Amino acid sequence: LQQAFSIIDSLVFKDIKQRLTDFFIHEARHNGISDASGTTIRLDMTTTQLAAIVGASRQTVSTIVSTMLKDEVLEKKDRSVYRIPNIDLLRQYART
Repeated sequence: LQQAFSIIDSLVFKDIKQRLTDFFIHEARHNGISDASGTTIRLDMTTTQLAAIVGASRQTVSTIVSTMLKDEVLEKKDRSVYRIPNIDLLRQYART
């Protein structure tokens, strides 16, 4: 029940950029591999699946991820493999 309330709260009070950022941070904390250059995460899902998780369209998620890559708060290392150079910077990025 608590998880359901958390999901509803996220969908109602956070925009797509914040939800996507929260997803990347959650994955980094729970499944990431950290080293001196940041935290690497592997997402074994398509953009469409990621969009369904954060409650957005595939195009919107793709556009936001592209912007995150351009703004260097996220790096793409390989297909479905991303590195977060600085989690605090990514967290702040969601608020801009």
